[in-house]
Amino acid sequence: MPQFPKLPWWATFGLSVVIFLTILLVLSPSLLVYSENPEKSDAILLLVGPVTKARRQYANELLDTGYGKVLLIPAFNQALDREGKRIPCNFTKRNKTKNYTLASQSGNSTRDTNISSLLCQYMEDTHRELLRGRKMMEALDIHSVNIVSSPYHLRRIKFISEHVFEHYPVTIHLTPTPYGPQPVKLWWTDRDQRWWVLNEWIKLIWFFIYSPFCSR
Repeated sequence: MPQFPKLPWWATFGLSVVIFLTILLVLSPSLLVYSENPEKSDAILLLVGPVTKARRQYANELLDTGYGKVLLIPAFNQALDREGKRIPCNFTKRNKTKNYTLASQSGNSTRDTNISSLLCQYMEDTHRELLRGRKMMEALDIHSVNIVSSPYHLRRIKFISEHVFEHYPVTIHLTPTPYGPQPVKLWWTDRDQRWWVLNEWIKLIWFFIYSPFCSR
């Protein structure tokens, strides 16, 4: 058998990094994309963003076909029935940092509390939307929901919703809109796809950094 020369440790390490990054590059979209089938639920919860129109189109379809009785749009503080009429939804609006409590408030030092407060002030917008959505669901006694967003968005939403609804009894179905931009295999060749993937990874990593300091 032919004998291959033994590589120095730094070459082996460098080659391993290149292989890992290549695999990550190819698999990045599939790691971000998450999808579940919609189910008959109490409500449809719409998360807004760069392609809100495409998401709203699918949310309306789900509402019209009986997959929800109410359309919740937390970003706009709106709860709508199937005819598009506003439903009174009284819940307490909080300050700029919105519906969070500091995980460090339970007996930790002032320094830890200050760090937690600072991190929670930079909570990601989707997290804020889901926190407000929970308040709306509590006010309307909603315990099952189809959450509508874009395909690349839903992996992060899965982690955030598990955090937000940890102590609230609710059945959640994460349903991607079939309209608007969709994932493609050669995502790195498309400028918009590159933006979607990199943006989602940055936001997901940031969520894992600050979320332990912001508990319900």
